[in-house]
Amino acid sequence: MKKTLISLGIIFGILSIGLGSFLIIRARASNISVDSPEAEVFKKVLVHFSKALYDAQRYGMVDEFDQVLIDRPNETNFDEKAKTKVSNVYGPEAASHTGLLSVYKAEYASIWNGKQKLQELSAKAKAENRKLTEAESKEIAKAANGTGLPGYSNSDTWKEPVFTIEKIELTGDHAVVRFKSGLEEVEAYLINIKDQWYIYKFKHIHSDL
Repeated sequence: MKKTLISLGIIFGILSIGLGSFLIIRARASNISVDSPEAEVFKKVLVHFSKALYDAQRYGMVDEFDQVLIDRPNETNFDEKAKTKVSNVYGPEAASHTGLLSVYKAEYASIWNGKQKLQELSAKAKAENRKLTEAESKEIAKAANGTGLPGYSNSDTWKEPVFTIEKIELTGDHAVVRFKSGLEEVEAYLINIKDQWYIYKFKHIHSDL
């Protein structure tokens, strides 16, 4: 469980976030009780994201992110490194509207590709009783798309994390949910599209680690 929480903390922490127009949303937002049915809906979204993250880490399955994340490039601020990674995996057109969804999918697709290439070339080197060559190491790095192969899970079982909802601000089809996961305090920004909530931004608030 501790490993899962730390992993989530790292993921939330590495995202580069901009405030942009959310100051306007906050000014008009109304608070929703954390004990309300709406709070349970948002908690389910966070749990869904956690499961999608595990599947991406463990099995390289990134399509489930489509059910819980969404790209809103005008309301996030990812750097050129993130856009390049998206471009390398999904092409320049995808990179032109880089958002949370495309960044997560590109990150974990890259990790999985690198992991598969590492296993393939390591097995070959072992069979030939030698170490990886410099050329093979470069091939692994290229497959990994600059990720360095962090963050994949070796756990055989997903354990549902405990999310404590601390505050919900709702404005029309937008919501800002502040929650704690272990020692991490995070805000998730969501939008409702056709009666389904999607996360389009995370903002790291505080960590007791």
